[in-house]
Amino acid sequence: MYTRNSSDLKKDSIKKLANNWPMAILVSFLTYSLLGGINFNNGLRKADIKIFSFQFQQNIDYNFGRGITSIVLSILLMIVIGSLYKGASFFFLNIVRGKKGTFGQFLTGFNGWGRAFLANLLIAIFVMFLTILLIIPGIIAIYRYSMTFYILNDYDDISALDAIELSSDMMRGHKFDLFCVQLSLIGWAILSVVTLGVGGIFLSPYYRTIVAEFYEDVKFDYEKNK
Repeated sequence: MYTRNSSDLKKDSIKKLANNWPMAILVSFLTYSLLGGINFNNGLRKADIKIFSFQFQQNIDYNFGRGITSIVLSILLMIVIGSLYKGASFFFLNIVRGKKGTFGQFLTGFNGWGRAFLANLLIAIFVMFLTILLIIPGIIAIYRYSMTFYILNDYDDISALDAIELSSDMMRGHKFDLFCVQLSLIGWAILSVVTLGVGGIFLSPYYRTIVAEFYEDVKFDYEKNK
């Protein structure tokens, strides 16, 4: 099996980012940092909804309406998140393939948003189900499905479920490789904490570029050996 080691992946990523840092930082912020905060706040709001609380009889109409609103907002949020994940993946794929990263590439994630939404939803369900059974299978699933949004960009005619399954196939034998790549960035993560998040401004696009480079390797390895 062929994949570049962590050192080579990082060196190549730095080279590809040379003329793309400002846009890469913006895309990373909009996709991973900002949406992370939205998800957190959305989770807090959901936790406050007491549809089956002690006061259910008195508040049934209010809670039902609030519950429906929460469901609709959650679906809309997952559509946006899935589309932005897909767009960010396309943006970073263009960078590692030697093209100039543009904001327009990022926005293409909303083209075919249905597949991105379904992929995001299915991954969340699969990971949650496996995590409920045991934590470790849930963690492994995250690595197994990590190439899904790159695949959605490379294969226009593939369904969300097929993209997830293809990601599982591509990552067979490579999950630990990706873990090692992440482990090699622990110094950056510590720097991000020490600098109160300033280091994370650069770490996020750097890491996303590395993962896009990693995808190129596992895709090459999969297509060579299938």
